[in-house]
Formats: sequence, C-alpha cells, structure tokens
Amino acid sequence: MECPWDLVRYGGERDFIGLLNTRPSSMPASACFPAGHASAGYTWIALYFFFAAIRPHWRWAGLSLGLGLGLTFGITQQFRGAHFLSHDLWTVMICWTVSFVLSRFLLHPSVH
Repeated sequence: MECPWDLVRYGGERDFIGLLNTRPSSMPASACFPAGHASAGYTWIALYFFFAAIRPHWRWAGLSLGLGLGLTFGITQQFRGAHFLSHDLWTVMICWTVSFVLSRFLLHPSVH
C-alpha cells in the first residue's frame, strides 16, 4: 500500500491501488502497510498475556502500555502523512492476534 503522502490525492505522484488489487509491474514497491512504527508499540500488547500468566493484577497495565505506545507511534505517523488510520487499526489487530495465538502455545492454559 502507498503512504498517504505518495498518493496524487494528497500531493504525491502515485495512484491509489487497493490492498487486494493487482499492482502494475511498472509501479514501484511500497512499504506502508501494515504500520511499522505503530507495530513497535503494539507488540508490547503481549505483556497483557505475559502478566496474565505470572502476575494477573498487572495484565491491564501491560495492555495499557502496549496500546499507549502503539497509539503514540501510530498517531504521530498519521500526522506526518505516513499512514492512514486503517493501517494502524489493522496493525493493532495483527499484533493482538499474534500475541494471542503465541500465548496459547507458550503460556499455561489457565491464562485463557
């Protein structure tokens, strides 16, 4: 996916190509989806599952830290024109899903 600043609509030089549409071979690759900076924050959502296993009363603090960092990084990048809100929403969903699935395999079953 193109970044907002790359799109003609917002002053860039590229046309919009949907996520599941075929990209023309002449169009250069883009690396704007999912949101990389936001994922650096949202990966800390895994603390929710980790703390649920070792210190359950800390799990909400872990979740707050992950969401807070992800939102901070994501919103900052949106203000710069690097991402759309949808990029960040998909990123948080991906990070939550990966953390959840890994916790099923790596943590004690009583966590769930």
